[in-house]
Amino acid sequence: MKRPCGAGPATTIGCGSSTSAPSGTSSCSAPTTWASRCSLFVDQIHYWGDIIVDGLFGPEHGTRWMPCGSAVKTGMRISLHNDPPVTPEEPLRNISVAVTRTAPSGRVMGPEERLTVDQAIRAQTIDAAYQLFADDVIGSLEVGKYADLVVLSADPRAVPAEDIAHLVVRTTYLAGRRVYADSD
Repeated sequence: MKRPCGAGPATTIGCGSSTSAPSGTSSCSAPTTWASRCSLFVDQIHYWGDIIVDGLFGPEHGTRWMPCGSAVKTGMRISLHNDPPVTPEEPLRNISVAVTRTAPSGRVMGPEERLTVDQAIRAQTIDAAYQLFADDVIGSLEVGKYADLVVLSADPRAVPAEDIAHLVVRTTYLAGRRVYADSD
């Protein structure tokens, strides 16, 4: 079914750490419509994870901040986002953080909330397009879709998860046209 951008019923499910959620659980709820959405700002863990745990919410609630794993387990098609100018737009760091959940100190926050590399890539691509009602034209490489893609310096599945953020975009294609190529 084709859905024009912004059309159709949508239910946004809030998904975050909650002081009212029972210990050991997140506040994610199962989707109730075909269009349930949850976009998570996982870069907060990279930049402020230690402050979230030690200075704001304590380990019981802070370690579950941005519960990607719980959201995916409910069947939600999540996306990962940034909030410029608060943080730079860093899709590769989002993937890395969703997989490692590593705070600045090196602490792993809520390891049960980690995604696999494939789940994180999906959240940054096709499921993000789904949330925009644009998965029929972007988000994956298929006949009839725009050929938007990047060529990276390495396969994100073949490097340590913490190194995904440091991969280099070698080439960018939009609608099948090369619009960027690095000088290396």
